[in-house]
Amino acid sequence: MPVVDGLLQSYADRVDVVGEHHRFFADLTDAELATAVPACPGWTANDVVRHVGAFAYACCCWYDTDDLGGVDPLAFNLARRDDVRDESLQRLGAELSRLHQCLVDRGPSDAVWGYLGMDDSDWLALHCACEWGLHRHDVEVALGRSPSLVADRASDALRWTTGFVFPLNWHFARVDPFPTIRLRSPSQGIDYLCGDGAPAAELSGDAHDLLLHLWRRPHGAVVIQGDPTAARHYTGLVVGRD
Repeated sequence: MPVVDGLLQSYADRVDVVGEHHRFFADLTDAELATAVPACPGWTANDVVRHVGAFAYACCCWYDTDDLGGVDPLAFNLARRDDVRDESLQRLGAELSRLHQCLVDRGPSDAVWGYLGMDDSDWLALHCACEWGLHRHDVEVALGRSPSLVADRASDALRWTTGFVFPLNWHFARVDPFPTIRLRSPSQGIDYLCGDGAPAAELSGDAHDLLLHLWRRPHGAVVIQGDPTAARHYTGLVVGRD
């Protein structure tokens, strides 16, 4: 598993969260599926479910093979998503359930491919719990529901974002050195640097609001000290919203 320090949830916790995400998406009504999701411009909730379902299928394919045939694991993942682009929503929903069962049946150290090569189930559980949680939040906001991305989930998703997702995207974008900012949430014990070197800006607030700020979603109070341009540039390369 990529080094992501300070995680609060256990492997079993994350697997339970993945199962909860699956049930949330599976229980959406036809009317709810047709609802526009402002955080994902041009998408409805149906598109969100198709997105996470295609990723679940690709991850199951990662589990199903120990030899990618020399194909880069990221390219393998993207190709598998293309395989199911036109599949029914029911089929993609079934893939969410299948991936959850894969995680239930395996231990955290069991091998499975990740974006940068062979990894483990603990990494995959973290990735799905956090990414699906963010997309679930987008749908919950669109439907006017109470957010589920709170407390330990928000804290772990914040560390997943800054410890894995952003560095991975900067790696593929060939950004070196990475931008550096400091994140602080004193009430939740969060105080760490993202990137190398002296921070150009410091962001403080609730973990939930910091996370949504980094992903360019509507959020509550986030206090920025230092260079606000640097703080915005930190996320722009990854989220693609300047």
